[in-house]
Amino acid sequence: MPPRNSVAVAVLCLLLVAAWRVAAQDFTLNDLMTRLAGAGAIEARYSELRDSPLLAEPVELHGRIRVDPRGSFVKTTEGDDPSTLRMEGDTVTMIRGGETREMRVDAYPAMALLAEGLFALARGDTGTLTERFNTGLTGGPDDWRLSLEPRMRLNMDDPSDTNPTGLVRLVVEGAGARFRRMVLEQSAGQRTVMTFRPLEGQ
Repeated sequence: MPPRNSVAVAVLCLLLVAAWRVAAQDFTLNDLMTRLAGAGAIEARYSELRDSPLLAEPVELHGRIRVDPRGSFVKTTEGDDPSTLRMEGDTVTMIRGGETREMRVDAYPAMALLAEGLFALARGDTGTLTERFNTGLTGGPDDWRLSLEPRMRLNMDDPSDTNPTGLVRLVVEGAGARFRRMVLEQSAGQRTVMTFRPLEGQ
């Protein structure tokens, strides 16, 4: 017969697992969005790994990212080839090698849809998020995974076109109101993985 202490520990472990499952089942998209809405801007350092059949080898990048709920997105890439990508309103600005280019965001539907999803997350805007994406949330408040699949087609005039603007899926993983990892899957096998860590002093 096992010692009483061993039995007690086993029972306690089972109770903890059961409690975690209940907490995870009770954690809804509205709960997550409420947490994100109270956190303000999303700001962090990132490490990025891009992979594509078009690349000879994966590309690694790092820098800083900021998503303002009011509609501003800034991604700064550091290293030997520094650059800044800024999206505000309907304008995308790219600064690289001392040159500045401006483009309209609607010329890049995948980028526009991705930014709209990130802005909705930063605002805690459940309505916009569920209008633009099919959502799937798993986990609990301290370890969650949110899958976003666009509802929008690349060619809205062609019912047979189910390619959602080149953006296939966005998966965001986090804890509380903080992003830890983001996986972006695009058509033609392109995949980008971003890992986030807090800024110094956060």
